[in-house]
Amino acid sequence: MNWGYFFKKSSPLLLFSTYYYLHHIDNLPLKIIQLTLITAVQTILILTYVYFSQASKDSNSSLKELLFWSFTFRILFVFNEPVLSDDLYRYIWDGYISHLGLNPYGFPPVHFLNTALPNEVRVLLFKINHPDLITIYPPGAQLIFFIGTIFTEKVWGIKLFLIALDIFLIYILSLSFKKNLSVVTLYAWNPLPVLEIAYSGHIDGAMGLFLILGLHLICKKYFFLSGLCLGSAVSIKIIPAIFFPVFLLKAERFRDRYCFCLGTLLSLLLTFVIYFNGIENMFHTLWIYLTHWEFSGFLYNKLKLIFTNSVSRLILAILFCLGYMITLFAVQDFKQKLAIISLLFLITQPTLYPWYALSFLALLTFVPCYLCQSFIWALGLSYCVLIPYKLAGIWIENDTITSLIFFTAFISLIHMALSIAPSRQN
Repeated sequence: MNWGYFFKKSSPLLLFSTYYYLHHIDNLPLKIIQLTLITAVQTILILTYVYFSQASKDSNSSLKELLFWSFTFRILFVFNEPVLSDDLYRYIWDGYISHLGLNPYGFPPVHFLNTALPNEVRVLLFKINHPDLITIYPPGAQLIFFIGTIFTEKVWGIKLFLIALDIFLIYILSLSFKKNLSVVTLYAWNPLPVLEIAYSGHIDGAMGLFLILGLHLICKKYFFLSGLCLGSAVSIKIIPAIFFPVFLLKAERFRDRYCFCLGTLLSLLLTFVIYFNGIENMFHTLWIYLTHWEFSGFLYNKLKLIFTNSVSRLILAILFCLGYMITLFAVQDFKQKLAIISLLFLITQPTLYPWYALSFLALLTFVPCYLCQSFIWALGLSYCVLIPYKLAGIWIENDTITSLIFFTAFISLIHMALSIAPSRQN
């Protein structure tokens, strides 16, 4: 009996059973240990599936099968309330405000507390995190919130739209692996995007779509279109701006760089001009986030034992810039640069939520670093903070978990650095 073939065919069903089980778990924040054990099993299943697929003569999985199971895993969670994170309620609120013809950057949600609101919207208002702050999400994200709430202000409406964008991202990834689609399952079937996009409804998947689409287009030498995509990614979340120099160096001729810059600038202008009034309020909230937010940042926690908050953040910024410059000029391969810089960014952040790694996971399909999957899995352990928070209202981070997340990331970074081939730029 061909056990490799049997495992390849049964893996999607095994994964479905685990996701179906997660879909039915009540009080998930109190069962994080159970969640992390299941995601560990899922990660092992996916890695084993990829191994057998690449080891067999017929390693080319069906695109229809890949997309079918990717959609099936995600659609299970479309009606689940986002209990691991409450960001989705802010998304829906911003979309609702835009549909009223108001500017989401005009007033914080608490401003509408004493106004006449539909009952379900008023309930939504009380679920928003930090309702005293104006939204932090850029204009590109606001357009997604607007589209996602056209038909309903319920969570399933915007989730369906975000899932559709994520499925399109998987399709774009598949274009680079037509002869080995099993590699795409490292993202497509991974519990991180399934839980963070389909369950919690995070916008980072949409950002990742435009980043990967920009990567695909610049490799095909469509520099203007690539610039449009990178600009769109930045307009959804500011983070992809760190990749601009990498993309720019990929365009070797002056004309190509001009087209890329023009596309990026045009994309940013088209999105930011829609919500230009009050945009400074968004940057004010962003500044509060950059100077005060902290979560699961190992290096930041250690530095803060010696230095002040501001100095600790400055040291991390310097460390990131140093690592960035070394990577930019020492690494030849374009996609390896993006993956390493993405990991450097995550390691040096004072705030490291699991969904921040979605773009990094998508980039990992281009970089043979299966060890990085341990870091992706370990990020889910940070949700253990929800157990005492739900039981007693106490927010306490576990130093052991924070250390484990950092060391899996650091070992992954070392592994990626050592595996860099001295090849010409891809």
